[in-house]
This record gives sequence, C-alpha cells and structure tokens, in this order.
Amino acid sequence: MRNAVPWWLALMVLGCGGDDGDGRCDAPPTFAEDIAPIADAKCITCHAPGAARRGAPLNLNFDTWPAVEPVVETFADAITSGRQPPVGFEPTVTVEERALVSRWRTCGFRE
Repeated sequence: MRNAVPWWLALMVLGCGGDDGDGRCDAPPTFAEDIAPIADAKCITCHAPGAARRGAPLNLNFDTWPAVEPVVETFADAITSGRQPPVGFEPTVTVEERALVSRWRTCGFRE
C-alpha cells in the first residue's frame, strides 16, 4: 500500500496562493505602486487631513502604509461598491481603477 497523496489533492494544496486561484495575484497590486496614486488623484481632494471639503466625514492620510492599513477594508469597500466618490463629484474613479482596488483586496492588501 502506498502512502502517496492523491494527485488532485496535491494540486489543490500547491495551487493555493492566497488568492482566488485564477492567477490574478501572480503580480499582485501593492498600495505603494498601484493604490496610492489612485487615492492621491481621486480621494485626497476631499479627504486629506484638514481638507474637510464638501463635508467629507473622513480625514484620510494616504502618505504611509501604517496610516492606511487600519482603513483598507473600508476604503476598498467604498471604492469597489461605487459609494465613493459620490455621484456628481469629481474626479471620478474609473472602472479599471475600481477593478484594481478589488484585485488589491483579493490579493490580500499588499503594502
């Protein structure tokens, strides 16, 4: 009797890389390279510390990962759901940018 691992079980275990298994995380987006530029261009206008423009309730600091890390889930949810930026506010977030934030979440919010 052999104690070999079934081939399908080995593939399942070896194929688990912390993502959804479709290869989207082979080159995962990172905050520094991919997400910070979106936040700088699209969010800081209203949410920079001290800005309080248009009554924005959150003052977000996107300068460093330690400042962002506690709010990544809230940030990603607001962007991917389309709640932010609100309809009619400029600048808008593109479909591609929303997809990138979604992929960043799927890949584990890499720094």
